[in-house]
Amino acid sequence: MSSPRLHVYVALLVVLVNAISLLPVLESPYLGDDAWCESTLRGLCLLSKMSLGEVCWNTVVDYIHSGRWYPLVVYYFPVFYYLDQYLYKAATVLFVVANIVLFGYFVRLVTGSRSWALMAALLPPLFIQLRSYHDPVMSYYFLMQVEFSLILASLILLVHYLRSPRPVFLGLSIASWAGCLLVYEAFYAFWIMHGVVAYLHFGRRALRKVAATTAPFFLVAVVNLGIMLFVRAEFAPHYEGTSLNFAPQAWLWAFLKQAFAAVPLSYFAAFESWAAEVEFARSYFANDVAVMCVAWAILWLLASDCSRLGGRDRRHDAIKALLVLGTGFWLLPALIVTLSAKYQRELQWGLGYLPVYVSSFGLMMVALAAIAAAYQGAGRFSGAVRQLVVVVIVAAGIVVCGINYMTNRTVIHEYNYAEHFHRKLLEDALHSDLMRFVPQGSYVLCGYPLRSWNTPAFFRMHAGLTLQMVQPAGFSPDRKLGNMLVEEAFSEYRKPGSTHHYRFSTGSHLCSEFLGYKAEFVASEGPVLRRMVGSKPTVQRRQAFFLQYAGQFKGAGYAVLGRVADLEADNQKIEGVAVDRLWVYTGIPVGYPYHDICVSGRWTNCRTLKQAGAFRFTEKDMRVVRSYPEGKLFEIPMRPSWKFIDAKSLMVHLTFTDASLSHFTEVFPGSHASLRPH
Repeated sequence: MSSPRLHVYVALLVVLVNAISLLPVLESPYLGDDAWCESTLRGLCLLSKMSLGEVCWNTVVDYIHSGRWYPLVVYYFPVFYYLDQYLYKAATVLFVVANIVLFGYFVRLVTGSRSWALMAALLPPLFIQLRSYHDPVMSYYFLMQVEFSLILASLILLVHYLRSPRPVFLGLSIASWAGCLLVYEAFYAFWIMHGVVAYLHFGRRALRKVAATTAPFFLVAVVNLGIMLFVRAEFAPHYEGTSLNFAPQAWLWAFLKQAFAAVPLSYFAAFESWAAEVEFARSYFANDVAVMCVAWAILWLLASDCSRLGGRDRRHDAIKALLVLGTGFWLLPALIVTLSAKYQRELQWGLGYLPVYVSSFGLMMVALAAIAAAYQGAGRFSGAVRQLVVVVIVAAGIVVCGINYMTNRTVIHEYNYAEHFHRKLLEDALHSDLMRFVPQGSYVLCGYPLRSWNTPAFFRMHAGLTLQMVQPAGFSPDRKLGNMLVEEAFSEYRKPGSTHHYRFSTGSHLCSEFLGYKAEFVASEGPVLRRMVGSKPTVQRRQAFFLQYAGQFKGAGYAVLGRVADLEADNQKIEGVAVDRLWVYTGIPVGYPYHDICVSGRWTNCRTLKQAGAFRFTEKDMRVVRSYPEGKLFEIPMRPSWKFIDAKSLMVHLTFTDASLSHFTEVFPGSHASLRPH
């Protein structure tokens, strides 16, 4: 590649290929803490009547009282407050692409070669793996992308300072490094990388200069570490992830697993099925895989002209620099995180915690050094040998690129069926007035499966209601989110002489008055939503509803909301729910014509609560409350008056006119809803 203009064109195409490889992330759901906590921040602020600034400040103080020192991490609150899911995922993709650009620029500074920089920027589609775990790309508010940007910015500015000693470069480099430590606590050891950069510049004969250059970065790390240790001594950490275990064997195994997780295809080798992935890709995105692989191979061939690097000595120095820097970037992120007792227990081969994202870029540098060495060695032989080396490297890259792309798409697909389609269906139902007849302050009981977003904050955001959320036991953060267990919520409605039978069909009750929610900060690493009740019982109308929903595939599914008359349940399970009013929302995928909507189930005698026959209503039998292009809201006719509906018996059928949708009947074989072709 001798033309500078061609370099620019190829660089733009490299950025484009990286962006395209990450586009599936736009379709991924909220995951981890994003799902149950951060993504409902606006709802929490509305419920607690706290401003965003108050939440940020109080959270910083709460983190300190929890024994953690990384005050700048609260940057994520404005992210979730102002961005919806799609914009949040788009920002994540942009951050990753920005990381790749910075990474390529850093490689160019180290090697002096635009070709090597382009080759480095072509490695992320092979190395960035998405995982069914705490994933650094699909979740956690682009935390690792921010950290990697700050680390690279600090090192790049340091290189500029060493080559052109201007104090502003050194000051900005130290500031970026300090910002990295104040955002997250996993990268204290990276002051070593500043020493490595200084050593590569000055050489072994100027160790005093190396030490003098490294000293400010070491001092920042020591001061910050001292503050963190003081905070931990003053306020004992409650979170298991910050409990350290220095047992050598436990740490070593966790360290090896964390480091191994950065190896390309390690997650695929450990957790995915080759046959299943190929079949899934063949059915849904075979052309995408082919285009990605061909585009990658063409750009690699254009970028891999190593003749631009210079003489043999220069190539040797560049390879050595890449190898040393890459090893540091690969292994240092694993040092601290693997001291955690939590991750010593959780990590598996192929499954690494968040800093594996940074480790993968380190391994890219190591791989680039090996590839450059192979090209350099092949240059001593005939043209046929050189061509063979190029073919082997490109072929290996195509295989890894294709498998990694398939794996990433498969992980997102699995997450969508497990999380995204259900949440999106519920959001659509709430925006379609599913709860238009639900009074403020009502109880809403959600059955199994438990969903982490079934919280008061979520429903305040999407339904505009302040509700009292009830779920069976099983999701540990429920107490922090303001949710209640069945026996706690409905104790005042318990039928006399019964342990787990609650009756809401006898009119008004003398109950504690619900006054809303407040946010408290009690060293729990963020706000805790507390339910407020009056000190004196007041006469309350029954306000209990049962909610069940499921998303079958993108845009399709159902949500059932019933007003509860009688309930048989405890904290562990829901035995029976009798409702005297029922609404059903059906999600209809845009562009897929359907033949009929049918709701079936069983009646329950309102006096004896025994089964009283089956029913089946088609669309023409139900009253349409709202109709939208993406779904319809119905109310089920309740006749005769002495019958209730057994809400747990309900089945919602959506029959499509297109027989090609028949495969969706196998997605959730045990779900209440079913889809079948006409």
